[in-house]
Amino acid sequence: MPSPLYRSITAGSTRSNLGTYSIKEHEKESRSSHDTSSDGRHSQTFMSNDALRTPIFGEDNHLLTPALGKEGLKRKKPKSNLVKSNSQFISRVIPHDNLTKRLQEHTPEGLFVFANIDRAYQWLDFSSPTPARAQPLMKILFTKAHVLCHDINHFTKSPNHIDVIMGANTGDIVWFEAYSQKYFRINKGNIISTSPISEIRWLPGSENLFLASHMDGTLIVYDKERDDAAFTPETTNNGL
Repeated sequence: MPSPLYRSITAGSTRSNLGTYSIKEHEKESRSSHDTSSDGRHSQTFMSNDALRTPIFGEDNHLLTPALGKEGLKRKKPKSNLVKSNSQFISRVIPHDNLTKRLQEHTPEGLFVFANIDRAYQWLDFSSPTPARAQPLMKILFTKAHVLCHDINHFTKSPNHIDVIMGANTGDIVWFEAYSQKYFRINKGNIISTSPISEIRWLPGSENLFLASHMDGTLIVYDKERDDAAFTPETTNNGL
């Protein structure tokens, strides 16, 4: 028969004189969320919202922040009128005869479609009834360039504003604002890169930054609000 369990009398016991020891390596080290306080209860530390927030790409890099002008922070907008453009880069622009009316009839729940086909770039309204659905709101024909990729900035999109960025096989990038029918050409004359663009994407949460993947293997962050300048990649001592 096993012996009964021994039970000590703890009513008159006292706290040990050994003291409380910490496993911290340094005195300035903060307590973790699982540390135990002197009275035996578990303490818990809370992280601020700033510590949990995902940082926006480039927000701590002064080279990727919008420039301050005389009037403070101003967002650059396309200056060149696409329809009236005399650029040799663009062959022809064909807006719909009733473009203004069709835009006014478009509902916020409607579906706009942007498509790059050969040398043409088309803007369509798939929420329009047929046969108007098959008629582009605008068709852009480039002289020699073929648009290979494009992206919509969902951060700046509104019922009367759509920022579109396009990447071409010539290495050119076109920033196009659909409602104002204005555009701006980036990497003009291949001043930054001569390589075709295989993919292009706006950076999430950014009004002006986008990432372009060139076919020579380079990834370049562009800023639609900065003028083109000669680009020289930085290299480390080992050439990487």
